[in-house]
Amino acid sequence: MRFAFFAWDTGLFEGPIIDRPDNAGYPALPAGCGVWAFDGDAPDRLRYRVQDALLVEYQPDKPADSADLAWVWNADVWRWVSQPTLSALVRRMQAQVDVQVELRTAAPIRFDGALFDADATSRGRISGLLQQLVLGLGLPAGWVGWRDADNAMHWSAASADDVRASLAALARAISDREQALLCAAWRHKTALGMLTTIDDVLAYSLAAGWP
Repeated sequence: MRFAFFAWDTGLFEGPIIDRPDNAGYPALPAGCGVWAFDGDAPDRLRYRVQDALLVEYQPDKPADSADLAWVWNADVWRWVSQPTLSALVRRMQAQVDVQVELRTAAPIRFDGALFDADATSRGRISGLLQQLVLGLGLPAGWVGWRDADNAMHWSAASADDVRASLAALARAISDREQALLCAAWRHKTALGMLTTIDDVLAYSLAAGWP
């Protein structure tokens, strides 16, 4: 036989499940408790309680909602199930907007018929060489050109002034794209903030609207 304790005042099961031989009798009862004898699997403590010597279904108390989580009853699993609140889901989606901006900002950019790297390292190199050329220090020793994202060389035979002009135009293209990405991100975040249901937020697509 198997035994489970339940509180007399609520009928709710509490304490451990006790296994005893059939001839061992009932276990000692804790104060304020009754005992439920059964064979096989133990009763689901969040689905059943003892009432008038019968095992009956009951719905446990709903956990407290928070700013980020709301609880909804799911009868299929007989549990309160948490889900993000509307505001938490909007914040999560808006954070994904920021991720998109970072990924798209670092992606290669098409300029003058070729793809050029535009990640943080590449932008730093562009700025550094531009500063050197603006100061009149000329091209670096051993200059062989600027390599693009496809490993093709550019401006190998160009003058320092022509390289400076090309790099300045490339830097401007990267800056313009970044500004366009920020504007697109602000539009996405504004649109997300105006949604009024969780279904609308879940259906919202971040795939469109980027430069």
